[in-house]
Amino acid sequence: MEAFLNQLKQLLTLTNRAGKVYFGFETAKELVRKGFKGFLIATEDISPRVLREFSFWKKKGYNYYILPLTKTELGRWFGKGSVGVIFLPNTKLTYKIENLLRSKRNLLPRPGVLKKEVEGLEIQRIRPAARNRLQRTKKNIKGKLRFERKGKHEGNGGPKTDNRPNSGSLKGSPTQ
Repeated sequence: MEAFLNQLKQLLTLTNRAGKVYFGFETAKELVRKGFKGFLIATEDISPRVLREFSFWKKKGYNYYILPLTKTELGRWFGKGSVGVIFLPNTKLTYKIENLLRSKRNLLPRPGVLKKEVEGLEIQRIRPAARNRLQRTKKNIKGKLRFERKGKHEGNGGPKTDNRPNSGSLKGSPTQ
């Protein structure tokens, strides 16, 4: 286990010097939202909320690995105070790190989030919609459109225009 952690430390510090390591949960969240490809490394003392978010990201195709270290121990590797989450984009150097982590997966701690819990939370979760016409409610879990246009001239639900002749305008009214 000690040899594995030393080898991982050497590869991660080399990757950090190359500028390919992103620190922090918020940074990782932003990179995942923007669609960057890569994988995540976390410590064993991260919060259950972060683990739950990792489970959502796993469904999107992002791998994550939990190291048997604390936040302060991982932070010492990089000369920082404490580091809980690291995002590594897909490069040749980070590919070696991921292969090392995959080969030693049986030594790494398992996350404690249940699959059914994640699926239930994903159904209840309201994600940002493109427009406010998409709404998720208990009746409408799939987010279908609430309103449908009925005719060619139907607008967005506003008041109808009055197209009758002599409707009170000055031009062409019978009072003149």
